[in-house]
Parts: sequence; C-alpha cells; structure tokens
Amino acid sequence: MTAVNAVPATGRTVLNLCTLISRARIEDKIGTPLGTPHQLDNTPIAAGCHFPASAIGGTDVGFYASTNVPQGIKSSYGGSFFATLDTFGHVYGTPTPVPGIGTTAYTAFTPGHLAQGALLVLQGARRAVLIVLVGRYVTPHNTITRGRALAQLMLETRQFRTSP
Repeated sequence: MTAVNAVPATGRTVLNLCTLISRARIEDKIGTPLGTPHQLDNTPIAAGCHFPASAIGGTDVGFYASTNVPQGIKSSYGGSFFATLDTFGHVYGTPTPVPGIGTTAYTAFTPGHLAQGALLVLQGARRAVLIVLVGRYVTPHNTITRGRALAQLMLETRQFRTSP
C-alpha cells in the first residue's frame, strides 16, 4: 500500500493516513495493539483515519492532517476546520500550549470513563496534524508524550516535508 493516492478528476494527490505510518510503528509509540484502521476523510486538502483498539480497554487513535490549512479553512463551513485553534478548543476543550514540536502545538484533555486527549500540531502556515487518543488509560501526560511521538512520525514523512 502507498500513503498517497492520485485523484483522477483533479490530478491532485491526497494523503492516506491509514497507510502513512505502519500500524506496528503506531502501536510501538502508544504501547497498545490496534485493530484495522478506517479511513475517515481523504481529500487533497485534509485526511483522517481511525485506528481502533484491538482489545477492550485499549486506546483508540485518530489521525487528522492537512497539507493546506488555508484552503481547508476557506472550504469549510464557516471556517470551522480542525486545524484552527478556535475549532480545536470548541471540540476538545481549553487548549494548552505544548512546546517542543511544530511551529505551535496545543493539547486538550477531557476526563471520564473513556478519557479523550488531543494534540494539535501546526507546522508553518500550511501543515497541521491532529492526534486524538480515546480510552480508559489516556491521561494529560500521555496525550502529550504519545501525541508528540505520533505527530513527529507524521511530520517526518515525505508527504509532509515536500507538500507545497
């Protein structure tokens, strides 16, 4: 499988986040086995993929990415695009800055029986990666450490280093 697919109608390529990083590498970074990934979105502007936990009590992982944030904002209803701080805060909770990755990065955490942690990493004006972790053992700390490791893997791929 390849991580980039051609879009015949437009001649533009799209990211396939379900194959961009191997499931084994993702499992290694989060410390839990994952099931078969499901594509959530796949356009020339943004993509998404869900990796469900393979065991009850494991951690689900959601990846969202864009190689053209300004176009994503422009084409979204009311500018509500996952890679904006306003949308991130509205969906995931109060954003807290996270140093050490990307141009800017933010995390948010919602406790509960199935806690949810999110890390949004903006790389320059055009690229963004959002990592969402959901599960019983998700914490604010491992949202940052695991999210940072996964986001770094994505940002190091050829598709993110060479996008316009």
